[in-house]
Amino acid sequence: MKDSFIFYRSFYESAKDILSDNDRLKLYEMIFELGLNNLETTEQDKMVRGVFKLIEPQIKANNRRYENGKKGGAPTGNSNATKTTKKQPKNNLETTKKQPNNNVNENVNENVNDNEKGVIGGKTFFENKKTNELFIEFLQVRKKLKAVNSERAITMLINKLNKYDDETKRKMIEQSIVNSWKDVYELKEEKKYKSNFEKNREVIAKMKERYKNE
Repeated sequence: MKDSFIFYRSFYESAKDILSDNDRLKLYEMIFELGLNNLETTEQDKMVRGVFKLIEPQIKANNRRYENGKKGGAPTGNSNATKTTKKQPKNNLETTKKQPNNNVNENVNENVNDNEKGVIGGKTFFENKKTNELFIEFLQVRKKLKAVNSERAITMLINKLNKYDDETKRKMIEQSIVNSWKDVYELKEEKKYKSNFEKNREVIAKMKERYKNE
């Protein structure tokens, strides 16, 4: 059972522009059931059902990514997806000598508490307070997924996020938290969904005209 899911602005706009207050509540209930509980509900109102059909594919896609993310995997098709490592022969493992760690910053021991290393506790990663707090929450999620929050790893994450504005940064971080991802990724699915939804506005307008008198 999920504690949260991504509710895109396009969901809100579609309901606001087309449905009455009562019908919006029906639509939101259907969205919440599918997004949080992965349950599909039925609705008699044709207009509500029609709008939901446009939203449903995005929620199901996010649900699938969430299930994959629980295993610590990257989105399907992503170049950062973990590759399978071949098992080394046992004799190699026995004869290989332990190499000294010459770069403490790049290889932080997993058994050492992040706060003790000063990597997370009380540190400011972003000037925007909300973005910074959300990023720290994401680092805690990574820790639970057994990802090492070394200084190098954190720097790489920050460099990825700094390509975008604060709102987009937070959406990317939220996306990773919701899906239990160890990394952050572009909001390609949201961009694709919005584009598809705009193409369907004419369809929605025809639906509204057809059902308004029923």
